[in-house]
Amino acid sequence: MLTALYRAFHALSTTPLRRIVALSLALAVLTFALLWLAVAGVLYNTAFFEWRPLNWLVDLMGGLAVLGLSWLLFPAVVTLIMSFFLERIAAAVEALDYPGYDPPRRQPISETLGRCCV
Repeated sequence: MLTALYRAFHALSTTPLRRIVALSLALAVLTFALLWLAVAGVLYNTAFFEWRPLNWLVDLMGGLAVLGLSWLLFPAVVTLIMSFFLERIAAAVEALDYPGYDPPRRQPISETLGRCCV
């Protein structure tokens, strides 16, 4: 098991995998930045109460809630975005660990869906 962990960390040092991890992190940060801007716009332009200090408190609590949810959901969102690049990750790991083999056969989406739904 430690050998597999070592190989995984070694694979992360290769350029294709570093690029995928950086792209996934950047897309996740962009997603959360857009979420923060949307929530800030809604909270700033909406008056929930007549009393201004109470509206300010709602804005503050809404901002803190978005920050807390971002902290909790960030790993899941990075993993979700990285899952879109699994084909590239598998190709990079196979090229690193099995350099003498031919590249894998590309599977059409109908074949992939047929196997998961049966």
